[in-house]
Parts: sequence; C-alpha cells; structure tokens
Amino acid sequence: MNIEPKDVLTVVAGAVSLSGLYYALKRNVEKLNITVRTMDTHHKREISAIHHRIDEIKIDTKETINKLDGKIDAIQQQNALISANIAELTGYLKAKQ
Repeated sequence: MNIEPKDVLTVVAGAVSLSGLYYALKRNVEKLNITVRTMDTHHKREISAIHHRIDEIKIDTKETINKLDGKIDAIQQQNALISANIAELTGYLKAKQ
C-alpha cells in the first residue's frame, strides 16, 4: 500500500475540517452558557421579586386582619350593649303593665 500525496491532503483537509467543526461547536457552547447564565440571573431576580411581593402581601393581610378584629370586637360590644338595653327596656315594659 502506497501513500500518495492525494491521501495526505485528504487526511489534512479532514483534520482541518474537524478542527473547524470543533471550534464552531465550542463557540456555540460558550454562547449557550452565556445565555443560560443570563436566564438564570433573570430568573433569580424574578423569584426574589415574587418573594418580596408575597412578604408585602402577608404584612398587608396581617394589618387588615388586625383592623377587622378590632372592628369585630367593637361590633360585639355594641351588640352586647344593645342586648342589655333591650333586656332593660323589656323589663321596664313588663313592670309597667
């Protein structure tokens, strides 16, 4: 088997072609890594903003619940006072008959 210059050129051309393919793939992988890192950073920021908003909503909800509890207590006191006044009035009307 004789190696001809044509065979050597074919092997060299194949090696150059494979190295070009390797560097093209390497460049694409680097671009993808940058894109993934960018997406990850944006995702982390969005998650952080969502958690912050959830915490704000929790605080607002607790404040609203506390206000409602105060109003419910005031209504219960007024109902108790009204019931006491009705009972007193009923007793007065029965005693007057």
